[in-house]
Amino acid sequence: MARPRRVMRGGRAALTGPPPAPEPHPRAIVATLVGGTALRRIYWPDPYEVTATSFRFNGPRNRFDHHRRPGPFPAVDDDPDRGIFYAAPSFECCLVECFGDQFVVDPNGARVTVLRTTAELQVLDLRKEGAVHAGTLAAINQDGEREITQEWARYWYEHPELRELDGLLFAGAHNDEDALAIWERAAGKFDPILDAPLTDAAVLRELIVIANALDMPVVDV
Repeated sequence: MARPRRVMRGGRAALTGPPPAPEPHPRAIVATLVGGTALRRIYWPDPYEVTATSFRFNGPRNRFDHHRRPGPFPAVDDDPDRGIFYAAPSFECCLVECFGDQFVVDPNGARVTVLRTTAELQVLDLRKEGAVHAGTLAAINQDGEREITQEWARYWYEHPELRELDGLLFAGAHNDEDALAIWERAAGKFDPILDAPLTDAAVLRELIVIANALDMPVVDV
């Protein structure tokens, strides 16, 4: 496998886009999530009619969105063949991934679901040295250049050796906890065992405890 392309900026290696053609990935690390694994997901039903187990086909917008870019950035159209949702084992990781950029938690209009996997999931592991084995740098887990990280997501999704994968496992940019980008290939592999508004009294109590520990203010509801 070819070594990752590197550009030096300020004496440090900087993230660049994927190669123009797929390269062999014999050392790519594939992680397995066994059936029965519990994942948390925060989502907004509007404006894309998202449900607890559905995928967002509008994109690309977020870090590892693999949608083909049909127009301006961020996308204004849907890619009907490519859907995604983000999840994490912990509620804390979900909160900081969803609200960390603004560093203010606004629970209005959002929901949280706990999903139990009903089948095994295979995901490309990008944590630590996994990113290098996948052809890039560990910086892809935190880098703010969304157009570059999305290029890599499309590259892995389309790679002939990775076509059976269900998504990506990465380190959350805000607290380094495990997070997942789940592709539409995994449809039907999740069973919602909880689905409630973030403003639900019990959910909100837990949310406030986590937000206070992170020094993140919470918008009044």
